Amino acid sequence: MKTNKSYLLITAVLISLFSLTPTHAQTNGDIVDRLNKTLGVRLPAEFEAKVKEFAANDTIMRTRSATAFTEQFIIEQFKNDWGIDRQHQLLFMWDVIYTQISEKELYDWLDDDNEVRFDNYKKQLNTLIQFEENYKKGFKEYMEQKSAEYDRQSAEARKQSAEAERMSAEAERMSAEAERMSAEAERMSAEARRQSAEAIKHTIENTKEGLKGLVKFYNIYKSKPQIVKASEIEQMKVHFNFFMDNCKKFNIDYKAILRKELGDEKKVKEMLKFYGIE
Repeated sequence: MKTNKSYLLITAVLISLFSLTPTHAQTNGDIVDRLNKTLGVRLPAEFEAKVKEFAANDTIMRTRSATAFTEQFIIEQFKNDWGIDRQHQLLFMWDVIYTQISEKELYDWLDDDNEVRFDNYKKQLNTLIQFEENYKKGFKEYMEQKSAEYDRQSAEARKQSAEAERMSAEAERMSAEAERMSAEAERMSAEARRQSAEAIKHTIENTKEGLKGLVKFYNIYKSKPQIVKASEIEQMKVHFNFFMDNCKKFNIDYKAILRKELGDEKKVKEMLKFYGIE
């Protein structure tokens, strides 16, 4: 087991996708401190500092994913009591992980003066081989899952980005259309105002001409009343009222027009009386 010094197969994925700078370290202590608290067991002092340095500076162990998986893996595996000193068990677990990732030894059992720990290690060689295989397999599956999640999130981000771009383009199109419609509405409004002014001008001119025509009818009546029918007089009164309404609406000085056509104020009064106005 000790001669197997290979890195995990997906180290490159781990480093490129899930690496953290030291400023992103968890605020509740490092992985060693957290495990000491969770397990109620701590590493022997001569090994703890070395594991702390490894967890803080190793390129892989500094990543969020490696730390999260390793911490949870040790917690779960530590539930299995190997029937040896629990401190020794924790050390042996860390030794497997340390060797697997860093390709360096944490605990050299062949050079250990602690006979109890030495004997415990020899008894657990098969257990440690299985522990190593479980760690490698679990780590690989965990990182493949994280990589798949990253791919999914990346694809979703690209989808959302494309949708945002589409919506932005649609918004620009709608804005351009709104501007076009606004310009068209302004043009139509200006045209309507022009037509309205033209219609008013035309109505005023027709009203003035109509008043002049009614003056002529009145003069005919005055000079030859026998040729004018009563029905014609009633009809002209209707026209006169219509033109008077226009005069009020468009502020036309109808008396000035009538005075100019009839010659004096007295004739104007007589004509207005004839048409039933005054």
